Amino acid sequence: ISWKAFPLAILAIFIISLLLSKILGGFFGLEGLIRTGMGYIWGGEMIGKIGEAEPLIYDLDTLSQVVFSWLGLNILFSLAGAAAIVVYMRKEERRMQQGLLLLLIWAVFSILLTLGQGRFLYISTIFMGMLISILIFYALDRLKKFQEERGAKLNRALAAAVILLLVLPTAIDAFNFANNSPPAIAGDWHDSLFWLKENSDPTSHFADPEEIPEYSVMSWWDYGNWILYLSERPVVANNFQTGIEDAVKFYLAEDEKEATEIMDARGARYVFADFGIAYGKLPSLTEWADEDISSYMALEEYGAQLSAKPKERFFNTTLGKLYLADGTGMGRFRLIHESSTIMGNVGKSRVMIFQYVPGALLKIHTGRDGNGMALLNMTSNMDRRFVYLNQATWNGDALEVRVPYSTEREHEVHATDPYMVFSVHGDDVKAKTVEVSEEDVLQGRTIDINF
Repeated sequence: ISWKAFPLAILAIFIISLLLSKILGGFFGLEGLIRTGMGYIWGGEMIGKIGEAEPLIYDLDTLSQVVFSWLGLNILFSLAGAAAIVVYMRKEERRMQQGLLLLLIWAVFSILLTLGQGRFLYISTIFMGMLISILIFYALDRLKKFQEERGAKLNRALAAAVILLLVLPTAIDAFNFANNSPPAIAGDWHDSLFWLKENSDPTSHFADPEEIPEYSVMSWWDYGNWILYLSERPVVANNFQTGIEDAVKFYLAEDEKEATEIMDARGARYVFADFGIAYGKLPSLTEWADEDISSYMALEEYGAQLSAKPKERFFNTTLGKLYLADGTGMGRFRLIHESSTIMGNVGKSRVMIFQYVPGALLKIHTGRDGNGMALLNMTSNMDRRFVYLNQATWNGDALEVRVPYSTEREHEVHATDPYMVFSVHGDDVKAKTVEVSEEDVLQGRTIDINF
């Protein structure tokens, strides 16, 4: 049987299976299996959600990015190498043809996988190297034959130039990457992860998903494995996108009760918030949540630069309150560490770590028609001064406000003064200073304040 029958048979089996699954109402789950498989091969649903799972080319912009890149040139060389294999197959004996055919199908399929999802470059890079190598031998064979027909020997300088031409795109790309692309975890994230490891309680089973650890850490999914490996703490969401739905709901929650319910359900004790999540990954979060990014950020283009200005809705999210407002307006999340790099455009550290605590409950006994709030002057581990503020709400017989910070100074991030608790009745404003211990915060104790 001709070798051409093999790929045609595979295609025929696929089409017949697809038709049977449609006609026979799923055909014992075959339709779902095919759909799941196609989802792994073609990542169209991942556009805007997971960068490496997106198709390599899915619009004119990505087409232009690939075509005018070293990768695009390597893909072109690889396809030329595939064509060279076909030429060799026509000349070789049958046994060699079969080996070349196997290599060709494997290599071409790996490149097709890459077009479906960019992450498969990890696989296709190997075969692209093999195909380009074959192209080098083919080009040298043709060059040698061309010169022998003219009675000359193979010009070694010209042969070297051919090899250099075909290898140069990979060499340049590798050199640029090695010199201009430090690991994403370098610097602030690296330091913050080791700080968490040294300043939080160790957990059991952090590397065993079949067992339940003492607590976990909330972060966006693509930081998950960093936390797992360097901090040695289990995470809510990891790089396999496990837990991504809860992470999205948490960061975009506009009510603290909703955020705390997720933390409780997942046994989370610490939260990471960073510049990358707030400004770089927010479009991905909103895509997962099926929300419009423009309702959170005002995006404006200034030539090649894109400006992102937070809107009120973003300030109301858990992510906005934590990263932009240091937890102001929240009663159970407190800043415990911030990294050393200050992002000049927002005046915040690149990475911030928050702790989830029960919080002390301040009960302000005043008239029903009054308002109340608690204010605390703070300083961070980077000596950055900020103010924590939370509004009280009426509950039964008193105004209540939950606060996450103690007034003790034993932590890196600590208060510089006692709480100022205010009672407001129209133009009548009264204030009292209140001390809150660390035990009050960790035990969720109630402190009565009488005006």
